[in-house]
Amino acid sequence: MASIMVLMQHLATDFLASLQSEQYDSKFLAFITNGHFAIVIFFVLSGYALSLTQIRHKQNLLYLYVARYFRLMLPILFTCTITYIFLISGLFLITGNAYQFPPSVPSLLKFSLFDVFFDYQNSLSYSPQLWTITTEIIGSYVIYALIPLFGKQFIFPFLLPLVVAVSLLFIKPFIACFIFGYLIAQLNLRYLDLRNKYISAACLLAFALIVGIVSSNETLEDWFKCLLASALIISVSYSPVLRKVFTNSILLFIGKISFPLYLIQFLVICSFSSYLNTQFKAFNFVNLTSTNINLGLTIAACILFAYLLTPLDIYSIQISKKIGALNFKRLIGR
Repeated sequence: MASIMVLMQHLATDFLASLQSEQYDSKFLAFITNGHFAIVIFFVLSGYALSLTQIRHKQNLLYLYVARYFRLMLPILFTCTITYIFLISGLFLITGNAYQFPPSVPSLLKFSLFDVFFDYQNSLSYSPQLWTITTEIIGSYVIYALIPLFGKQFIFPFLLPLVVAVSLLFIKPFIACFIFGYLIAQLNLRYLDLRNKYISAACLLAFALIVGIVSSNETLEDWFKCLLASALIISVSYSPVLRKVFTNSILLFIGKISFPLYLIQFLVICSFSSYLNTQFKAFNFVNLTSTNINLGLTIAACILFAYLLTPLDIYSIQISKKIGALNFKRLIGR
C-alpha cells in the first residue's frame, strides 16, 4: 500500500495534477496520494523488518553495515545508470526542477556510491525520490547498533527502546521511526497470536481514524506522522480483517516489487508518461480521459519494469550478504 501511495503522489499529484488539477487534487485521493506519510510508514517497517531479522539471527555489526550498504547501493547504481543513459539520449521529456546539471559518469558514480547515502543534494540527484536513502542507511545502522543493547533489558524489555524512541521523536523523527519499528517487532513476537474481539474492533477504528487524520491534514508534523505510522502498523497487525486485506495476493505481489517500484517510477514518469502527454497534446486530446489513460498506462508500466527488475533486487541481497561475510572473514584473519 505504501509503495502505491508514493507512486500515486509522484504520478497523480506531482505530474498529472498539472493537467487535471480538480480531479487529481481531490480530497478523496488525499490519503492514497500522501507519499510523504507512506515514506514514514516505510521507515517504521524498515526498523520492524531489520529488527526481526537481527533478533532471530544475530549477526556481526560490521557484516550488517557492509551488507546493508551494498544491498541498497547495487539497485540504486543500476537504475541511476539507466537514468544517465536516458538523460544523455534525450529521452527525458520533462524534468521540472530536477536534472539541471550536466550528466557525467564521474557524477553518476559519486552520487550512486556515496552522495545518495551520506551527502544527498537534490540539485545533483540522479533520482529525486532517493532523498530517503540517507535516512534509510543511518536508521539501519542505528537500529543495528542498538539492538544488542536493547536485548540486555530482561526485566523491562520495552523501557529503554521506548525512552530512546521518544527522545529522538522531536529531534530526529525519521530515525525514531526505526526504533518504533523495533518496539512493534518485539510486541508482535510476544503478543501477535492474541485474539480479542475488542482489540480487533479498536484496531479497525484506529486504522479508520488514522486514514481520516492523514487525509484531512496536509501539514502534520513529522513526529506525529511517526506515531500515526506506528499505530497504523500495529492496527493492521492485531486486526484479523486488516491482516486479511493486506495479505491478499495483489498487495503481496506489490510488496515484493516495492523497492524496484520505488527506484524506477521517476524514470518512467519523466520519459514514458511525458511522451504520452506530448502525443495527446499533438492530437489535441487533452482532457480527463487522456489523463486517466496516462495514469493507468504509467502505473502498468511502472509495475512491469519493477517486476523485470526484481531479479536484480534479489541478487543484490544475495551479493551483499556474500560481500559482508567476506569483509568480516578478512577482518578476523587479520
